[in-house]
Amino acid sequence: MLAKPKIVRIFLVLVVVSLLLGACGGGDSGKTWFNLPSVALRVNADGNASLWGFNLGPVLQTSLIQQLQGADIQKLELRIGYNGVHLYVNGNDLPYISWDQTSVETLQVVLETLPTVPNGAQIAQALPWLRTIGLGAALYIAPPSGTAALDIPSWTGETTVTPDTVAEPTIGPITIGAIVFDPDGNAVIEGMPLSTLEQLTGSSLPLRLDANTLALLESLGLESILIMTQPNGIDLFMNQNPLPGLAYDTASLEQTATLAAAFVTDPAQLATIDQVLTILPGAEIQVGVSFTGEPIVETDLGTIRFAVTADGTIVLAGIPVAANAIPRRLSATFRKPMYSSWTLT
Repeated sequence: MLAKPKIVRIFLVLVVVSLLLGACGGGDSGKTWFNLPSVALRVNADGNASLWGFNLGPVLQTSLIQQLQGADIQKLELRIGYNGVHLYVNGNDLPYISWDQTSVETLQVVLETLPTVPNGAQIAQALPWLRTIGLGAALYIAPPSGTAALDIPSWTGETTVTPDTVAEPTIGPITIGAIVFDPDGNAVIEGMPLSTLEQLTGSSLPLRLDANTLALLESLGLESILIMTQPNGIDLFMNQNPLPGLAYDTASLEQTATLAAAFVTDPAQLATIDQVLTILPGAEIQVGVSFTGEPIVETDLGTIRFAVTADGTIVLAGIPVAANAIPRRLSATFRKPMYSSWTLT
């Protein structure tokens, strides 16, 4: 499986180079005023990069270059613009971070308040300008020796998702509002204090907020977090105010699945990823977390259908969610025709 730190390093290289192109602008025209060409960072097979003809030295490990070459990835391009932060692989759009004026304003408050974000106030001030001037960086990866370069079209303008419609939910509607923390940082699940749950289960549950976390929540004025899925994305809210979210459509999810197949070697993990990407557009899930001691949404599990495999694994919407959760002596009973699937309402 692709090492996460290595991918993070790629993204950071692209982000840093993009931010170096920051320029002044303003307004809220509904699109970028103009788009600067992406800065071209070229990396050879040894991981050495060059920028405008200047050698920058090694920026990526050879092993990662080989993985990218094996996946036939010759260009990664990051674009920051009016409707979000996009990442393109060989010119194809992946799911992207989406934002609008309101969500950017919420993000600015977070950046200005969080003490752990270096230069958070300066970044917050720059966000409106980043939305009016299209900036970008492109990482070109040299193809293996003997492999022809792909004909990758140049970036021509900011893209957006194609609206998807769903005939019926693939999972849900489900609303979970049972996750609540009291002012002391103790979790309350469906009205039951954490201490009671621990007594019932006979184990310690890691659902307490320490003093540092509570202080951080207080500095942010954070009372609630809400996560909602819809056919074209995942929406996030802080205190009912929108945050930047994740936008996708069928094409970008299919591109993600193709990319995953090139890096994930575990067949079971790959099957789970494919299943998640398949059902994601049709998922109707809402999860609320409250830090005031009172839930922000009422839990409604609707109808949940699940199955039990031979080894006792619980499968929800085709996704294994609890491995070996049911003893084998009982799983055989659950798998009889009359019990082949279960419904909770």
